Amino acid sequence: IAMVLKNEPHFEATWGGRVAANDWKAAAERAGNAILAINPNVLIIVEGVERLDEDNNLAVNSYWWGGNMQGVREKPIQLLDNNKLIYSPHEYGPEVHLQPWFRDYRFPTNLPYIWEDRFGFIYSEQLGHLFIGEFGVRDNTPGSAHIKWFGDFVEYMCDRSEGYSWTVWAWNPNSSDTGGIMQVDWTNVHQWKLDKLDNC
Repeated sequence: IAMVLKNEPHFEATWGGRVAANDWKAAAERAGNAILAINPNVLIIVEGVERLDEDNNLAVNSYWWGGNMQGVREKPIQLLDNNKLIYSPHEYGPEVHLQPWFRDYRFPTNLPYIWEDRFGFIYSEQLGHLFIGEFGVRDNTPGSAHIKWFGDFVEYMCDRSEGYSWTVWAWNPNSSDTGGIMQVDWTNVHQWKLDKLDNC
């Protein structure tokens, strides 16, 4: 059905840039076109990077591994059939890592602007198909920053439900970052997660 070319490109991976060996955009195009040449029906899922290129200020332009898709605006992926192309950022909350935007005094009102800047514009400006490949949360503490992030992010995607597709990380309960939809008994589910997602 679909091929994810690389999970969470980060560190030296760039979207374009001077160093060819680090150019994730070019590598994704080569890999995607090689796959389509063999099977033209398969979907090609391309994740973002952590930062765009060698000149960008990491503190300003960085994002989650595989989550920064800012380069798509000026340097979109070109495949043999771009109808088979899916852009797929990952998005997480402060449970996974306390990123600078979670420490910003404007949190959580700053989040929709960050989401739109890093990847949401692909949908808003009709630059391609957008699929949130991973997002999730472990703890259900009322009023916590991660629960606020989770609720706001689900709402952000639901407001754009006609163009957004997504999958939750993870189904299984043994993810060290977020746990899963299933409880640790591998039988029952965390109903509060399903209730939140069912609002979409």
